[in-house]
Amino acid sequence: MQRVTPAEPFNPDPDARYRRTLAEAFPCDARQAVAFFDVSRPPHYGRWLALALGLLVVLALVGCSPAEAQEPQPTAQEQRQARAAARACEGLTPVFEAGSVSCFKER
Repeated sequence: MQRVTPAEPFNPDPDARYRRTLAEAFPCDARQAVAFFDVSRPPHYGRWLALALGLLVVLALVGCSPAEAQEPQPTAQEQRQARAAARACEGLTPVFEAGSVSCFKER
């Protein structure tokens, strides 16, 4: 590491802490003070909470679809039966009727 000496004046002790009071640090009185928010009335968190809950409800309703619009997924047993019927009816269309499979030609 190379030490460089600046040409302008600087603090010879960079770790020095200068203690001062708040009056010295912020030289203003109560008339000049600026409030960042109005402390005379309580904050209205209810509006933000209602907005957030409303947004969550809308997102939940958009993500949900009616139960009748969804097609039922075949069970593992039905999938095995469909694969077996496809193998048995090569080149033909399998039709399931009351536990049996019939193979028909397509027109």
